[in-house]
Amino acid sequence: MSANADRSEYFSKHLFRTGIECPTKLYYYRQDFQQNKQSIPFIRHAVLNKRLLKSLARSAYSRGQYIEGNSVSESALLTSKYLQQDDIVLFD
Repeated sequence: MSANADRSEYFSKHLFRTGIECPTKLYYYRQDFQQNKQSIPFIRHAVLNKRLLKSLARSAYSRGQYIEGNSVSESALLTSKYLQQDDIVLFD
């Protein structure tokens, strides 16, 4: 990855959804294919909307639990613990 060395090596939620939608997009993303610059403002706006939506959901479900683990296994353990309850709302 020479053109965009700052791209993460992790397989994020965004990349997973992109791969489900169209595996070809995932391939070109991994190959550092130049993305359409017209879509960048839309992507920035979508990120802002995502933050606002998360804040709205957290305020609507004030009793919800935010999963904050230091690792994937710790987060999975916390999630399993919370899912044992009858009525629970989990965030992230």
